[in-house]
Amino acid sequence: MPGMSAMLGVKDMRRSVEFYREKLGFSTKLLMPNGEGPKYANFSRFGATFMLQPLGNMRDGLVENFRFSKESEPGVGVVHYVEFPQYEDIEAYYSELKRREVAIVKELEDRSWGARDFMVADPDGHLISFSKPKDEASKCFSCGMPIPHPQDHALGNASIPYCSHCADEKGNLKPFEKVLEGGVKFAISKGVPENEAEAKVRDRLMRMPAWKIN
Repeated sequence: MPGMSAMLGVKDMRRSVEFYREKLGFSTKLLMPNGEGPKYANFSRFGATFMLQPLGNMRDGLVENFRFSKESEPGVGVVHYVEFPQYEDIEAYYSELKRREVAIVKELEDRSWGARDFMVADPDGHLISFSKPKDEASKCFSCGMPIPHPQDHALGNASIPYCSHCADEKGNLKPFEKVLEGGVKFAISKGVPENEAEAKVRDRLMRMPAWKIN
């Protein structure tokens, strides 16, 4: 999944590694040279990546063509926004971080600009906002039709990104021709002329995540 990668300067690498791994639940991608005395760390989750280096290294100019001033403090003036994936539960993650006593800077709320988000601070004051459209309606990755309720997903399982019409009895995506056939019948039932239905449905399907050719 595409996303932003941020390099953060931190005062205590071991403390920060523990925070991102144990508190935020991010996956460790790389620790160099090792976990006991890391000089570089790489964590990812929800399509976002955070890289950590000792703040002293960044101030000494060890990052190519870049140097912090001696007066710089980490995290000042920057908020890192993580777009929460459609099929992840932001309420559950927020509650999980509260239980782990993560410093919540802004509580989980609906915002006037159409997002539902909350913000945390890491041990060095770096701000991370987890954000998700508050009125986001799930759509089938195969046909694009809205899936208004969790029980309307294949097998009634909201973690399956397909509607019940596009998935088989095991929750797996049906072959393209089967999905196309069902889509054509539906389009005709809604008044699309028979001689136009297949081309219209095929074009729509080929723009959906399950069938799109990159």
